[in-house]
Amino acid sequence: MSSSGIKKLRTSQDRVTDVLREQEQDFIQNLKPGGSEKGGFGLVGLGGTSSGSPIPAGNYLNTAGGTMIGPVAYYPTTVSITSNVMDISLSSDKSSTYVILDSVTTDLITITGAQFSGQDLILQGKTGSTITVKNSGNIVTSDGADYDIVGLALVRLIYDEASTKWRIYSTVGSGGAGGGANTALSNLTSPTSVNQSLVMNDNDITGLNAIAWTDIGGQISVADAAAGFNFVTTSNRPFRFTPNGTNIVDITDAGISMIAGDIDLNNLNVIGVNSLMFNTTGQMITDNANGIRFSMTDATDTFDFTIDSNLNLSIQKYFVDFNNSRIQMTEEIAPSAPASTKNYVYVDSTSHHLTIKHATGSPVDLESGSGGWVGTATSDLDMAAFEIKSTTAPTSTNWFRILFDAHDDSDTYISNTDATVDKINIFSGGNNVMSLVPTGISFFKDITTDGDIMPSSTLADKYVGTEAVPWSIMSSDKYFIGTGNGTVTSNKNNIVADATGIKYNVPTGDYHRFMINGQEEGINIGEDEIEFGQSGRQHKITVNGTAIQVISENQTDSVELITGSSRTNPTLDVNNETATFKTQTDETQNYKLQITQNHNTPSNTRTIGDIEFLAENTSSVDTVYGIISSSSQNVTNGTEDGLLQLGVVSAGTLVSAIDIEGGTSASTGAKIAFFGSSPVLRQTIPSGATLSQVVTALRNLGLGA
Repeated sequence: MSSSGIKKLRTSQDRVTDVLREQEQDFIQNLKPGGSEKGGFGLVGLGGTSSGSPIPAGNYLNTAGGTMIGPVAYYPTTVSITSNVMDISLSSDKSSTYVILDSVTTDLITITGAQFSGQDLILQGKTGSTITVKNSGNIVTSDGADYDIVGLALVRLIYDEASTKWRIYSTVGSGGAGGGANTALSNLTSPTSVNQSLVMNDNDITGLNAIAWTDIGGQISVADAAAGFNFVTTSNRPFRFTPNGTNIVDITDAGISMIAGDIDLNNLNVIGVNSLMFNTTGQMITDNANGIRFSMTDATDTFDFTIDSNLNLSIQKYFVDFNNSRIQMTEEIAPSAPASTKNYVYVDSTSHHLTIKHATGSPVDLESGSGGWVGTATSDLDMAAFEIKSTTAPTSTNWFRILFDAHDDSDTYISNTDATVDKINIFSGGNNVMSLVPTGISFFKDITTDGDIMPSSTLADKYVGTEAVPWSIMSSDKYFIGTGNGTVTSNKNNIVADATGIKYNVPTGDYHRFMINGQEEGINIGEDEIEFGQSGRQHKITVNGTAIQVISENQTDSVELITGSSRTNPTLDVNNETATFKTQTDETQNYKLQITQNHNTPSNTRTIGDIEFLAENTSSVDTVYGIISSSSQNVTNGTEDGLLQLGVVSAGTLVSAIDIEGGTSASTGAKIAFFGSSPVLRQTIPSGATLSQVVTALRNLGLGA
């Protein structure tokens, strides 16, 4: 027989099994018929021994081997296993090659009573039994694992005198999980079912079509040379890879999901990428036909580029910010004109200057002393800590100038025209109107028609005018006050600044006046008082040691509180004699006036609020003459009743005239009492009530004594 496959490597156990089988066949062939009809080992002769005794005449079986016609049968004996030991010795009367185990469920560790080296032994279980043949004691299994004889299964052993152990070399029937398959897998049922772990001992599993699992329709198969290995499931469960007990990656029909760990490319590439999506929705890096796009959806988000802990570059929606960084540009030949509405900024290789090129094709040298930037600024030029300066000393033909001239006649500017003296000249209409020199300021035109700027003769504080020669009018779009020592002159009008802010000072009795259109229509700020200046509207907010007061100019004026700028009427209107709470003009709901006690621990007789009615007594002392009071009652019942009292001063003492208290339930209503009696529920007076019943009801209510 030939085979195209790889020949299986034969083990020493395989060779031992073949030898035993050949010896068994030779033994059977050498058997000859005996002179009695009774078969069995009782007729086997003991001749042919090594002593050279002659073979007796007649129909005897020769121990040296021979041929026999007919079957060999083993008379079965039934043996029980006691304490994991089975005895098949001659003295046990259970000696046989074919032994049926008369035990239900137990372990077999030791077989005693071996009579011959190479003795054959067949063990069979019985229906409903499970006998575990242990790979211990004097038993050696074929694969080193315990073997279960389940039901009528058989196991065949041979006695190895050299090791004094019984060795399993064959199994028939169903073995359990304890023993499982033998080495040759000859005891597996059809379809082949492996009932134990398969230890390959550095051997191969070859000739596979597919490995399939039952739980989720999993399968590993080979499709063809192009497709290669296919890992397949028929459910939505993932392929999960768990090295060293840690779940690392899942592969599902949605893609690859990393659970833990990083992806280390080991200096290899990532290719074929369409998009990189980040955790935040809309943040991605996308490839398309026009290039690579970096996207974010939030207008406040930024692209940040950090090197060595320095945020070098930050790209915002409308800005590009450089931090401790610079733009390095390589010189180049002037490029062609950009597209319409576009501009180029580059370093020209001829002039070595930073240059801008417009869509018109005209270059502008941003560093040229004769030229300059031409265009319209759309924002302030923030120089931070840098300077705008000329690197060439001024001469009669080379001036550094800052032009302020809309007429293009270049006659209004700031310049330095002196190469030897640090001087700043201010020209207007071609005339030098002022110069700034190290010793002061020179004016060539009057500042005003009748005033001058009076400089200090020292390096101390500088003044614009003096107290004796003040400026009557100073006009400016802005006034800037630097932080000074913050010292004010108490009896003078002055404005000073220190590290805490700006101080506005007026002498005692004067006001800080904020005017509108030259009139007293703004506000005046005096000591502990803010006054609205317009006549007829001179209302005030004042403070004293005990209160803050809002005061209207006239008693007939109201103090109004308005909630909401769109409201057309006041919420609270307080005048000389009336306080009015109002809803909006379009509001149909009732107005709620609430008195709230915010303490969060309820208690019995807790006073929530009082409305007191006061007037001066004969001693001109404000005295309470009437009161409406609300408190809590019966807190422990879990419902917390309320108590409303109407009180009045009687003979100088405040007494309760009417008490209204919450009832035992909402259905029974409130309780009521008069003249300080305990509140009671509504009294029942039956039809045809007697005088006594009516009197009792009135007394309960406190209306009778």
